[in-house]
Amino acid sequence: MSLLLPGMLICLEVCRYLLVELFFYRKKNRTGSSTVQSEQGTISVLQPILSGDAELWANLRYNLTIDHDINTEWVWLVDASDRKGLQGCQQIITDFPSKKIRLIVCPDAPDSVNPKVFKLDIGVKETKSKYIAVLDDDTMITPELLPESRASLKSEPADLVFGLPYYISKTTIWSTLVASFVNSSSLLSYIPYTFLLKPFTINGMYYMTLRHTLVSKDVFRKIENDLCDDYAIAQFYSRCGLKLHQTPLLHPLNAKIESFSQFNKLLHRWFLFPMVSFIPQLRFHKLVVFFSFILMPIFSFWIGIILLVTVPKTLTRLSALALWLTKALILASINKRHLNSVDSIAPMLCMQLITPFYIVLASIRPKEMFWRDKRIKVLASNKMKIISSSILC
Repeated sequence: MSLLLPGMLICLEVCRYLLVELFFYRKKNRTGSSTVQSEQGTISVLQPILSGDAELWANLRYNLTIDHDINTEWVWLVDASDRKGLQGCQQIITDFPSKKIRLIVCPDAPDSVNPKVFKLDIGVKETKSKYIAVLDDDTMITPELLPESRASLKSEPADLVFGLPYYISKTTIWSTLVASFVNSSSLLSYIPYTFLLKPFTINGMYYMTLRHTLVSKDVFRKIENDLCDDYAIAQFYSRCGLKLHQTPLLHPLNAKIESFSQFNKLLHRWFLFPMVSFIPQLRFHKLVVFFSFILMPIFSFWIGIILLVTVPKTLTRLSALALWLTKALILASINKRHLNSVDSIAPMLCMQLITPFYIVLASIRPKEMFWRDKRIKVLASNKMKIISSSILC
């Protein structure tokens, strides 16, 4: 048993890595021949914006400078109570007079309504574009992200397509650790399981769909009470018989994590989401895939440590070291081949040791979380209630 467990984990890690490579190999070959160059239609990029992050304004400005040769409308959705947010957006609009930017001032969301979804529901009804892209305010686009997403909706065909996030912010040690967590887990979590199952959630930091679908089915209104909107919109589309498609399109994330408190709240929120959304609702076969391909590998480093400490057999210790080495080589390869060496291996390995603690804490701590300026109570069945909210002057 002491040899079987690390052996199984090594095989699992290698399998996940090979599936990632196969995914990109297939997509690369398909993209060259099937990209729909003639596809037309304005894209409205809906961005719920909330001030407070030091990189926010740089991200918004950067996105406006990207030349993607398509008709794009930017729809910025800002709370009426967010004075800094409104002032900052108005300044950028002044600085970019040639860009089509609409600033929509939104009332505060009711206590039981997801603030992001509440603003998206307002925004989608204010635009008439054929295509809707939803973009978080810490997400940066690339020149190919919007046109290739639009092409994928037709070429797959699919009803909603979504990208793969990676982190570029390294301004503080806490930003570095968050970046290393995202970069060491994103591709290995989002991609491999889709070879066995249809996607049961999406990357809500960026996705594209048809406005007609959102409006005709009143999607955002139907999921407005759900805490984890990524999972909620994926399940809504699936129930309606609509197809979700994971694209190979990578997009950077850029946010400044300035303190341990902020780092702690962020990771707690990220791990609380699956605990209250899809884990309680997945059917048995999907849970097996989730635990095998996503959850179990998170604990592989600690399993290696436990075996090294508790089993005084040479072969067992060698197998534990082989497990660590396999994990390290896979992370280094993912970083180099697909993320342009944006990260370094040391903090990625460090997060392999830290992450399991947050999974355990998310399962036993009181079901409360902080989301920017809001303190939120997590209710059963992926529901929520805002307990308190600070005014952003």
